[in-house]
Amino acid sequence: MDSGNDFWKQLKNKVKSESKSFIEKLKEVKQSGMDPDEALAQLKEFRKSKNFYSVVGEVKQRADGAMSSGHQENMTDMQKNFHKQFWDDFIEAQTDCDAFLNNYSDVREWIVIRSCFESGYTEEMVEAGTPGILDRLRKGTGWEGDSAFRGWKRVAWTFHVAKMVEEKHGAIACTKELLFETWKEINSDAYLERFFGSLSEEEINLWKLIR
Repeated sequence: MDSGNDFWKQLKNKVKSESKSFIEKLKEVKQSGMDPDEALAQLKEFRKSKNFYSVVGEVKQRADGAMSSGHQENMTDMQKNFHKQFWDDFIEAQTDCDAFLNNYSDVREWIVIRSCFESGYTEEMVEAGTPGILDRLRKGTGWEGDSAFRGWKRVAWTFHVAKMVEEKHGAIACTKELLFETWKEINSDAYLERFFGSLSEEEINLWKLIR
């Protein structure tokens, strides 16, 4: 597995790639001269995340935008509208991510917390906003059911499966169907034991968001 910094760079590069694709689509729609309502519908459909990395990339991008939008104090009405739109887009991206991953929130929370840390938030600030979130991520506790396979382990495993899908099927090929199909194919006690047993301390700290 790549080192923590290399992994995060790769993820951010995938985000940039997705953004570039959207800009190209936007230019195509503008040049088409189509009806505004139809154009908006096409853009919305295009923005619907179809693969794993566009899903998590959208969360990362929207988290960064929301956190950099500032506080509403002393904002003009126009600035407040932009601020609200940033946060509305962020909430929508998180909802889409959870739906893509069958309403498991671990990956989405991991992306958001990592973005918070990059934006200068401390662990105390993150915990104040969502009490217990770091403990749940690091220990995999606080959920009903398969608690042993939640938190950082589910995050690490999900990215591992997504990488396997792309290695087999190509870039941006990790649809929801292929993700869970591959997940099911390799999900065994022996494989899981080998995978988690092979992680270095640096990799475990990456997934646990220990800096």
